[in-house]
Amino acid sequence: MRRLAELALVGIAAVWGLTFVMVQDAIAELPPLAFLAYRFVPAGLLVAVFSWTALRALGRDGWRAGLVMGVFLTAGYVFQTLGLQDTSASNAGFITGLFVVLTPLFGLLLFRVRVGAVAWAAAGASALGLFLLSGAGGEATLRGDGLVFLCACAFAIHILVTERAVRRHDVGALVAVQLGACGLFCLAVAAIAGDLEAPRGATVWSALLVTSLVASALGFMVQSYAQRTISSARTALILAAEPAFAGLFGYLLAEDRLSAAGWAGAALIVLAIVAVDAIPRLRPPRPRPPPSPPRRPSPPRRAAPIDEDAPPAGGDLRRRRKTEIMPKLKTNSGAKKRFVPKKSGKVKFRRAGARHLATFGKTKKQKNNLRGTDHLAPMDAKKIKECFPYAR
Repeated sequence: MRRLAELALVGIAAVWGLTFVMVQDAIAELPPLAFLAYRFVPAGLLVAVFSWTALRALGRDGWRAGLVMGVFLTAGYVFQTLGLQDTSASNAGFITGLFVVLTPLFGLLLFRVRVGAVAWAAAGASALGLFLLSGAGGEATLRGDGLVFLCACAFAIHILVTERAVRRHDVGALVAVQLGACGLFCLAVAAIAGDLEAPRGATVWSALLVTSLVASALGFMVQSYAQRTISSARTALILAAEPAFAGLFGYLLAEDRLSAAGWAGAALIVLAIVAVDAIPRLRPPRPRPPPSPPRRPSPPRRAAPIDEDAPPAGGDLRRRRKTEIMPKLKTNSGAKKRFVPKKSGKVKFRRAGARHLATFGKTKKQKNNLRGTDHLAPMDAKKIKECFPYAR
């Protein structure tokens, strides 16, 4: 399952690399914003059909997160499409791949995420590569490459926002919201600007079919579901092949030819993209802390000495209470008490409005308390007078 997900991501990266050439040919015949509207509105509707249940259950926070993701997705594709009017497909592919390097830097600026030395070195190498790829500061492609660089910045922030949104909401619903937001925004702007035209020609229709159904709808869904079995670092490393595919298709289909400085800049960008994800994975794992020493066993407890002459507990204690303890009780001599004999075997003592009840052998309760002491004879009235001489 993991190998299949990785192969699917490689195929999506190849399709995304191919779209640079196809979009560049399509926007030569159709206005860029109209092309984006025709691309993302059907893609959003298609994803919404497959994620309709999750989309209906999406709350207010989910819609807000999806719209924020749509803002940066729209900015990225608008800058990329406008930049393709003034630069080559190869340059646009290599520069767009810089989002892998820019993501940790924007994480530091926006969310205070710690950035290591590898990310800073990769950012410096990619900046030098961008300078060489753009013709060493020439004016021919500076505007187009600058717009595509803004596209890479928007995609980097989009990844950071998406990483926090998918933890709380359904992936399919978020993809449908952001694709729909991007398509509706481009459709409204194109209509206001008067650039809304019907697509004509095989070049435009083939580009719309590939970019809408495969690159947008299927591409984002494959990426979202593949990340359930593949880590984000591994996913970014696989998608880093997109600039290489863009350069390959630009060389084969659009006859893009880079100079020596351009190839050096492209190589620096690809190395920076791979290094920012591959080097942290090559580090040895941190050693585990040593195990704690075993606890010293506690000494065995000494058993209490057994007194063979001690009386057993239980019934013997109740016997002593009746035969030894109760006869030794002495009442207050100043209190007046009256002895009231009862036929039921209960003896009541009245003193100062209080009623004291002493129950002896003839009642059921007393018999239960005196289990195991049947050899003891119940006390009669004469024995009670001997035990309690002050009773009357």
